[in-house]
Amino acid sequence: MKKLLLIFSIILTVSCAKVSAPPKTVLFDDSKKHKPKEQSGEMIAVEKEKSNFSIEDRGKGQAFKSIISKPMSGAKISKTKTEKGEAPVLNFEDASLREVIKVIADYKKWNYVIDPSVPDKGINIKINTVVKDQEIDDLLNLLLSIYDVAMVDRDGVKYFSLAKDSVVKSSAPLTYGNVISPALRGEDVVAQVVPLHFIAPKDMANISKEFLSSSGKIIEDPALSYMVVIDRKPYVRRILEMVKIFDINIFKQMNTTLIKFENADADNVRDNIQKILEGYPGLSKDKYYLLTIKDLNALLCITSVKEISDEVKYWAKKFERESERGEAQIFVYHCENSDAKDLSNILKELYSDEQKTYTNKAGKGELKPVLKGGLSMITDETNNSIIFKCTKRDYKIIEKTLKKLDVPKKQVLIEVMILDLALDNQFSYGFGWALTHKNLLGDVSNLHTPAWQLNYPETKNALQGSYSFIFDRFVLDSVLNSNVMKSRTNVLSTPHILVLDNESATIKVGEQISVRANSVQTPATVTGGTTNVNPFYAANSYQYLSTGIQLKVKPSISSNGVVRLEINQTYSTPGTPASPEQNPPIKDRSLTTIVNVPDGKSVLLGGLIQESKVDSSSEVPGLNKLPLVKYLFKNKSTSRKKSELIIIITPHVIYDYSDTERLTNDFKREIEKFKREIYQAY
Repeated sequence: MKKLLLIFSIILTVSCAKVSAPPKTVLFDDSKKHKPKEQSGEMIAVEKEKSNFSIEDRGKGQAFKSIISKPMSGAKISKTKTEKGEAPVLNFEDASLREVIKVIADYKKWNYVIDPSVPDKGINIKINTVVKDQEIDDLLNLLLSIYDVAMVDRDGVKYFSLAKDSVVKSSAPLTYGNVISPALRGEDVVAQVVPLHFIAPKDMANISKEFLSSSGKIIEDPALSYMVVIDRKPYVRRILEMVKIFDINIFKQMNTTLIKFENADADNVRDNIQKILEGYPGLSKDKYYLLTIKDLNALLCITSVKEISDEVKYWAKKFERESERGEAQIFVYHCENSDAKDLSNILKELYSDEQKTYTNKAGKGELKPVLKGGLSMITDETNNSIIFKCTKRDYKIIEKTLKKLDVPKKQVLIEVMILDLALDNQFSYGFGWALTHKNLLGDVSNLHTPAWQLNYPETKNALQGSYSFIFDRFVLDSVLNSNVMKSRTNVLSTPHILVLDNESATIKVGEQISVRANSVQTPATVTGGTTNVNPFYAANSYQYLSTGIQLKVKPSISSNGVVRLEINQTYSTPGTPASPEQNPPIKDRSLTTIVNVPDGKSVLLGGLIQESKVDSSSEVPGLNKLPLVKYLFKNKSTSRKKSELIIIITPHVIYDYSDTERLTNDFKREIEKFKREIYQAY
């Protein structure tokens, strides 16, 4: 190592003094006319006795002939015997750079090519001591670095060219990381891919360009945050050291403080603190950064100086205390999902007695009022808004309460199917009895499976009382589509209605009939001596009554998705009046119940059985009046008809708009399926 330092100091002395030693001039006899000729770009072989330098291999007794471009040179590597064997001795006195490259390359037995652009500058180096082979390589790399010459190894051939040559840069070995690979020896050109974590590649490149050699180059990749440095290893190492200094975690170096305000406005506090800090002489704005976060009503201070952070916190607390003692202001809250009147009533119940002192149930202390100032509010029903007059601190508390109350309500899509089932044969005792005794759903043991649940009174007379089932929808569809049900079922209505949580929905399907409500007898007026047979006439008033199906449902959604349904069902049908003057009889079948149904499952309500008597007659005109045989040509019959009203309700909870879109698409698919069935039927 000491030898290399000595060599390096000698070279620096030569370079600083800009010594360009001319080659020694050898005088030739004019009578000798075999003077060597110099031609451009042509190598001339000179006989050994006329050469100015030679390489002697003392160990093997061989002498290497040299090829030079100048007639005089002092570049020579000789070998001497040591205790460990033969070792080289360097003598580059009055030699050019090209000659040194040639001598070392021949000594190393390299295949090499020297570009004409390599400078032919003089070098004076003489080392009488023994050097190692590796030290010869280090010396060559040092000389090449001084004169900006690169050595590239390609396919076993050493290429010597100026480092700024594109061929050299394209052949440079590619390495990755913040350290040059130790596998790369020498001081040749390398292409180092440097990953950057915190500093931008553009900023780091601007800093590093000052430390490049004249032939170095930097390529930036902002997308992947990389910087590629192409230069000699010493320059690349220096740039890597700079990267370690500048590419640091700024978050560890900076002090970040977040200050939340309850009463003060963050924007106003930031502006005031900014003006205060500007009054400090010598305090640069680059030392700190103030940012407000409106959603949090907070102030964010970022600085590397702890004293600045402490100063900001001091003034923030001062402004907060001053704002707490502020005057009452006017605030308007626009209700988005709820009725302003309902929210106003809740707030009045909650804050109306704030001036009073409450004692908790345990009696262990007093509950302090939440609001510190007076409160007055007005409900603007036209704009669905609430107007408050209070301090800003109190309004922040009220606003938090309002935002928790004024949330979008969940909705329920109620799918209803109303069926009229003819009761005969196996259904003569009702649909519920047929389900449990006629194996419509399989074995009776299936009643206790999760697919469906039964709420049915254990009684021998199945015609008494109502019942309810809770089904999975696919189980219910399989029952309704069975052959035994299709022939006996009359679908009265299948309404669908969307209703908000805890709101009532009403479905009416039917017609209105006119019935006489009142009749008034008025005396008739006698005119012209004419006497009325009936001295009174009747003045009748009529009203309309709704008949058919009327369903009223009020859903309530629990937190686990179970829907509580309050159901009021009425099915009325008008009968035939006994006489034209009388009103028709109206038969009602009604059901009122409260059930809990899981989301997406179906509840079946039944037990509304109606029995009707039908008298019918038929006769042959003319023949039905013949004596004795008239009974052969007319027929009278009396039939009894029994039916059961079945109501199937399926609630679907809608939490957001995606559920609404999904259910809408399901309904469209059902319509398309219904269309295909109609086309196939006809």
